[in-house]
Amino acid sequence: MKSPLSRIAAACLLGGFLAGCTSGQSSGPGFTPVNPLTTNVLQFAVGTANIGSTGTIGLNTVVTLRQPNGLDGTLLNQPIITGPAGFLNTGSATGSCSVASPTTTGVAQPSGAGTDAGTNQITGSPQPLPAGSFAICTTLGTSGGAFGFGFQPANSTTAAGVSFGRYSLPAYTASANQLPYIGGPPQFPQARDGTFPSGFQGYPMGFTDFNVPPVLGTYNLNVVIPTGFNSANVATFGNLSANGTLN
Repeated sequence: MKSPLSRIAAACLLGGFLAGCTSGQSSGPGFTPVNPLTTNVLQFAVGTANIGSTGTIGLNTVVTLRQPNGLDGTLLNQPIITGPAGFLNTGSATGSCSVASPTTTGVAQPSGAGTDAGTNQITGSPQPLPAGSFAICTTLGTSGGAFGFGFQPANSTTAAGVSFGRYSLPAYTASANQLPYIGGPPQFPQARDGTFPSGFQGYPMGFTDFNVPPVLGTYNLNVVIPTGFNSANVATFGNLSANGTLN
């Protein structure tokens, strides 16, 4: 869950690294800039998933990108999974390319892979976009990022508000066969008792599975993180990377 406070804290960490995150008043509290590329921790693991009742075996992924205090590492990033030799993304050429802010109650995982189809990758689309350009249609689109509780359609946009959207899984299957997996009682606190923000239906489970044949080997996750703009007003980026091995 990305609470408003956690998103503000992460924004200050990233903003402080770039340009400071203070009120500008001399009486304001002290602030120490933090570099999210050196303080955040990215973890990535891969496995298999039994999909449906047909005996289909798919690729399962688990990711966390967190600050030292456990909150989400960034508010916006672009994940890129690259599979080992022989891995082929068999998703359809229909993918997600929307730049709209996700709904608060849930976002269906796109059934297609977009430009990832036929490659050895599963990716999101870059954001922010250069002026006059269009979003690239990929598996996760511009809304999908890597956060403290897995891949979520929760990238920040210029729209106000907090997203509690969840992916419906597994990816690359017909939407009628997808479900948004969320955690509730007894393993998780009761989130529907009126004490949680409106739209928060339950805790994300952290895994994202894909209806694509898994291949043994090492899968690399590269997370592209916006770091601001250079003197020519061109967007700049940093990277965090982690590997997961399917034995």
